[in-house]
Amino acid sequence: MRIGLVALGGVGGSTIATTQLADNLSRMGHTVFFFALKKPLRLSPNIKLFLPYKPVYPVLANGESDTVEFASLLINKANDLDINILHFNYAYPFISIIPIIKRSKPEVRTILSFHGTDVTYFSSDRRYQKLFETVIHDVDHLTFVSEFLKKRFRLCTSNKSCEVVPNFVESTRGIFPDRNDIIHVSNLRPAKRFDDVLDVFKKVKRSVKDIKLHVIGNEKEFSADSDIISYGIMENIFPVLEKRKLSLLTSESEGFSLFALESMSCGVPVVATRAGGIEEVVSDDETGLLHEVGDTAGIANSIKRLYKDGALYNRFSEKCIETVNNKFLAKNIICKYLNIYKRVLNSNADTKPADNVLDNKEKRR
Repeated sequence: MRIGLVALGGVGGSTIATTQLADNLSRMGHTVFFFALKKPLRLSPNIKLFLPYKPVYPVLANGESDTVEFASLLINKANDLDINILHFNYAYPFISIIPIIKRSKPEVRTILSFHGTDVTYFSSDRRYQKLFETVIHDVDHLTFVSEFLKKRFRLCTSNKSCEVVPNFVESTRGIFPDRNDIIHVSNLRPAKRFDDVLDVFKKVKRSVKDIKLHVIGNEKEFSADSDIISYGIMENIFPVLEKRKLSLLTSESEGFSLFALESMSCGVPVVATRAGGIEEVVSDDETGLLHEVGDTAGIANSIKRLYKDGALYNRFSEKCIETVNNKFLAKNIICKYLNIYKRVLNSNADTKPADNVLDNKEKRR
């Protein structure tokens, strides 16, 4: 197959997940092209990358024409490269481009994958609802990285293909000996509630000596605390992640949490909030401990508990590896995407397997 993968670019979880998909599909022998609004993190040099054309008119040099330029790029390349499938990862702003693609290249199949705030914010906002309702009809297939997102999305109907395909990791990495400290990885947007991370760490430090907080995110320096180590943006987080004892996540909402999954692949238990898709990745009292959003005291107590109880910690750590091996490895998830690609290429847009139809209870919500 000749597949065009479309992503926002940069450092977000949806883009990283898309680069992993691109790499796997390419290694399986498919021809893969990657389209992004800006250069993505972690993209293999073997994958051909296309970025938007740069406007030649000075009046359009500040980004006002990005969507038009990107639509032009996709239409031209879909034609020149004989692309079979365009797989859009993240709805906004691509949802406004899909009708243009379908009108100019109706033979190209389109898949739209939702990753987080494109459901919890954009599709739930009345200002965007009509746009979503109009465009979804043109998409051949919809996927969601969690059941949480699929249930939040109100436009799944019996005649529209909607299914859950979670994010994945290539493999588990084993359990690093003599681990210490806490790690937090995010883009540090307000929804991540980073102030709660700092508050939890402050509470933990009162009881756990010689502990440090490692932060990988958008800002290199943000704290004068010598016990907080900031790395800025990193392409490969695993050399830092695998040496940490616990991962900390305090978000108010997560579509999935690739950070939690990557932590578990290293045998690092996760202490986090019950925020959307996190509960589909982290099992409370099995691979980590979960608390309500804003419960910094409870989260701090859970971290202290895992520092004190070595047997409990080891059980969680081993269960993390087991869970990832059973549910979230690339070799299993990639097959789901390939099955979707084959179905949309070999059937009409409205054809849908029976097991993907939402049950009556969910439809009535």
